[in-house]
Amino acid sequence: ESLDKKRFRTYLRAFVILELVSCAAVIAISLIFLHGNLRLIIMGVSISMILSNLILFYQYLSQATSRFKEFALLKGGNALLILLSVLAFMAQKHFTGRDTGFMTLIAVLIMISVVILCCYLWIYRDITFGKSLPLAEVKPDFIDMIKAGIIMTLAYEASRLVLLIDRQFVSVLFDISVY
Repeated sequence: ESLDKKRFRTYLRAFVILELVSCAAVIAISLIFLHGNLRLIIMGVSISMILSNLILFYQYLSQATSRFKEFALLKGGNALLILLSVLAFMAQKHFTGRDTGFMTLIAVLIMISVVILCCYLWIYRDITFGKSLPLAEVKPDFIDMIKAGIIMTLAYEASRLVLLIDRQFVSVLFDISVY
């Protein structure tokens, strides 16, 4: 309740614009430089990433505002939808003998993400939609958040690399039976 909704909406709008520009750039690059299946995969992953980042944004919001019921419900719903999709793909393989194509997998994952994101948009509609501040007013704050976010992301990835490097060596140097 103490959240400055106008400021929050402006941050969210700036985040969505940043995500859309990034997604559009990746799609443009893939259209220009890539061909065939790789082009389709990169485009699908780019769309999936924007949805995942927005979902993650709302998950963090749920945790920060102690709305764990919504967080758990949607996290469980996402897992359930993925499980049902995998079971459907397995049933298709069992009954038809045909594998599911990669584009179908990507499309289903994108649809699941759209459903989950729509649920978050509905749950947080009062702080997502409405009047916001001009983007220029929050530009310095947003730039500071991006700078801090990049540093935190690099630190997180470096710690993951250090903590998982031994597993990477084992998986690269030994086959699964030895491992």
